Amino acid sequence: GRGAAWEGLVRQAVLGAEGAGARAPRAEVQRAIRELLLGIETCSMELQRHCPEDWNQCSAVLVHCLTGGGDPKAPVEFTV
Repeated sequence: GRGAAWEGLVRQAVLGAEGAGARAPRAEVQRAIRELLLGIETCSMELQRHCPEDWNQCSAVLVHCLTGGGDPKAPVEFTV
């Protein structure tokens, strides 16, 4: 189901294909996930280099969404 797909994507993003162990998705799924993650990495590197403030805002939004942060309308100060 959807939960298993999300879990597989996160597992491969964090641990790589080798970290999936016995629960590794099929080869074509691994390939698709790898291509997706490489595409995201390429875009993030470009954004970091050319628009660091935009990257900081994007990162703040992603972290907020992934951690189930509080009020999405509350101002968030992001510093490095």
